[in-house]
Amino acid sequence: MQDAPSNGGRRLPNRARVVRDRREEAASVLQPSDVVRHVPKWLQGKTERRAHCAPTASVLRDAGLPSGGTALEHARIRFALRLRTLDAAHPLVRRLEAPPLPWQRATKLRCVDALVPRAPRPILAQSHFSPGCRTDPTEGRTKEAAAEHFNAWWSQLGRDTITVFSDATEQYKDGAKLVGYGYAVYRGQTLARTGSGAINSISHVFDAEAIGALKGLQCALDILQPTDERIWMCIDSTSVIWCMRANASNTSQWAFLECHTLIDRYKVGIKWSPGHMGIEGNEAADELANTGANEGRTDDDRSAEPTISGIGTTAKALADIATSDWWSQCHPGLSASYRRWKLGYSVTKPPELRLPRRVLHRLLATRRAEIPKRTTGASRALRKLSRGNPVLRHQCPCTANARSDNSGWFPYELRLAKTKPPLFNRYLAIGRALPKQHIQSTKAPP
Repeated sequence: MQDAPSNGGRRLPNRARVVRDRREEAASVLQPSDVVRHVPKWLQGKTERRAHCAPTASVLRDAGLPSGGTALEHARIRFALRLRTLDAAHPLVRRLEAPPLPWQRATKLRCVDALVPRAPRPILAQSHFSPGCRTDPTEGRTKEAAAEHFNAWWSQLGRDTITVFSDATEQYKDGAKLVGYGYAVYRGQTLARTGSGAINSISHVFDAEAIGALKGLQCALDILQPTDERIWMCIDSTSVIWCMRANASNTSQWAFLECHTLIDRYKVGIKWSPGHMGIEGNEAADELANTGANEGRTDDDRSAEPTISGIGTTAKALADIATSDWWSQCHPGLSASYRRWKLGYSVTKPPELRLPRRVLHRLLATRRAEIPKRTTGASRALRKLSRGNPVLRHQCPCTANARSDNSGWFPYELRLAKTKPPLFNRYLAIGRALPKQHIQSTKAPP
């Protein structure tokens, strides 16, 4: 006969009997009514703790981050802009230019391609180097000194030298965008020819400067004589001069490439003429540019098409619209204490993130009306600093309005205000004025 298992001479308890006894004991102590009575309290505690969590929309806004849907829409817009800058031989471009079949639906690639307007595609051109391509067009002079030096140089030119002055303008009239250019061609100091025109409104003044310089150079070549010594292009935009001397930019690339060909063929010189400094040719070109923009007369060439920089601005506007649409949908669902601040939303770093962490915590908690009525360590440290600093004492709302109901940063009445508190800008000034020792001491431990 086998003995029962033992533990040091003692018999082990029967497991089944122990489990049965504990079940009976629990059933006799805890009734079903107790379970029903305790579960609502547990759910209520969970709900209350959940209610203290900040909404995702406010967290993203305070951090300057986009939501998931907004980030995806921004990626689609960036990809659409990238498709516009691809070379014509790129495989994706060939797929886009292939005509779709009648029974096919628009693919994701074609839908993205339709987000921004079409523009002349840049080509893969060889690098361009000309004399002075690495020299600063200003030569280290100020506008006043450069204008005086230019007038002295231009006044001693003979009639066998042609100078081409070009300028551009970008303005708004009755809500419509106007972009135009103008040029004036001089033989010596005598005005020979003038011209002006407009380009597509989906562009910028940089494009008009490049196109105007090309049009002026072409006009100068029409009156070129065998006895003429040299042609000079006088441009007031240093960025355009860099692209004329060296590599062309993607926007209005065709204009720069044509200028490169003519500059290398006819040994054309390029000189900086500071704008709005009393230079005769530059002032004449500026007036012609205003006339061309207001008349709105465009040539039948690629200047009538949008430019890469213009559709880039359109893409940025689409991204801003996507961001504002998401914020307008989420804003009504936020709490009234947060909405009364009337905060905007942009995917950039908010300025309040420069504040110390404890101060920033109080500011963010105030927006959500979560500040308890007690003074924190950050407020006490700020009051201590402001005692010997009249600037901080004047800017700090805690020391200027010391009350029994002062909760950290704001008085109690200010937290119940209907409009955005006027003290927000003072917090940024206080954060900049705080000594580095205090900023380090207020940082939370890692």
